[in-house]
Amino acid sequence: MNIDNDFVCYIRRYYENNGWIRARTHHKEALKSFLHTPLCNTNNSVYVSVPHEDGGNFDAYFSVYENQIKNENIQIMAKYTDDYGRYVDIIIAKPSYVAYWNRLTS
Repeated sequence: MNIDNDFVCYIRRYYENNGWIRARTHHKEALKSFLHTPLCNTNNSVYVSVPHEDGGNFDAYFSVYENQIKNENIQIMAKYTDDYGRYVDIIIAKPSYVAYWNRLTS
């Protein structure tokens, strides 16, 4: 995956109700790893494990949203399941677009 400099990786945890926040390095690396798997474009969940920046591994099951938004502001929108079975959205988008959505939903 080639991320344009105008795009940044963000996550949104519904259970925290904080809107979109900038993803940490392990989130971005896990998403990149997922996008390089052959199953990325299917409806299957894909197990991904990458080094966690705080130590250990970041393990999650990733999948792409079936009706992925496609426009000039978003490169990819996916979701993963964390260690506690909670869904987390992950996106690569322009910061101005994410800020706009955070204002609308706050």
